[in-house]
Amino acid sequence: MKELAGKTVLVTGAASGIGRETALAFAREGCTLLLNDINEDGLDAATAELKALQTDCRTYLADVSNAEAVKLMADRVTEDFGALDILVNVAGVCVVADTVDTPLEDWEWIMGVNLWGPIHTVHFFLPSMISRKAGHIVNVSSAAGLIPFSLITAYTTTKHGLVGFGEALAQEMREHKINVTTVCPGVTNTPIIGHMRFHGYSAQKFEKFNQTVINRSLSPARLAEMIVEGVRRNRPMVMPVSARILYVVKRISPRLVNYIIARGRPLNQRLYR
Repeated sequence: MKELAGKTVLVTGAASGIGRETALAFAREGCTLLLNDINEDGLDAATAELKALQTDCRTYLADVSNAEAVKLMADRVTEDFGALDILVNVAGVCVVADTVDTPLEDWEWIMGVNLWGPIHTVHFFLPSMISRKAGHIVNVSSAAGLIPFSLITAYTTTKHGLVGFGEALAQEMREHKINVTTVCPGVTNTPIIGHMRFHGYSAQKFEKFNQTVINRSLSPARLAEMIVEGVRRNRPMVMPVSARILYVVKRISPRLVNYIIARGRPLNQRLYR
C-alpha cells in the first residue's frame, strides 16, 4: 500500500504507548484515524494530539475482548466512514507469573485482549475488505511470540498464537489482495507495566530492575514508524534488530535458546520475587 494519504485506519489500544504513537505516525501520512481503547481519558488526550496535526479522527470506546462491543464498533465505523482500509491491532496486556500460580480468570483476561481481540476485529472488518479486494491488517505481537519466556508464560502463549494467526491469515488473504503484517518488537518503552498482573513476583522489583532496560529500549515512536513503513512496503513481518537476532539464533539452535532461558530462570526468581 504505497499511497497512505486518505486511507482510513483503525488502531486498537490507541490511548497510550505503541497504539497512540502508531495513530500519530499514520496521521502524519495524511490518514483518517479511528481510535479504540477502554481508557476514555487516554483517548481524549490522543485525539487532542491528532487534532493538533489537523487530522480527521474519531474515538470508539470499546473492549476488544467483548465480541458484541467490537461488532457495535464495526457497525459504527461502517456507518461513519464506510469501508476500513487499515486495521492495526495493538491492544495488549501482560501477566507475570508461573503457570501454576496463574488464575484461570487471568488466562481468560489475557487471552481475551491479546488473542480474541484481534480475532474479533478481523472477524467483523475482514468481510468488507474481501468484498473490495483491498485492505491491510497489522497484528502487533512480540518477540515473545517467537521466543519462549517462562516468566510471562501466559503472555508468551497469546503472542505465539497471534504470530500463527497472522501468518496463516496472510496466506489465506493473498487471493483477496489483502496484506497482513505481524509485528514482533522486543522490549519497548510503553505503559504496559502499569497494567500488568503479578502472582508470586513483585511488581515493585520488576519495575525497578527493568527501568534501566526500559529506558534504553525501543521507543514506541520508532516502532510506530516501522509499522507504517511495513504497511507501505507490504512487509509480512516487522522486527527490530534485537528481536531478529534472537529469532535467527533460535532458528539455528533452539536448544541453545532454551538452555539460555532455562539458566536465566533462577536469576529471574532472585530478582523479581
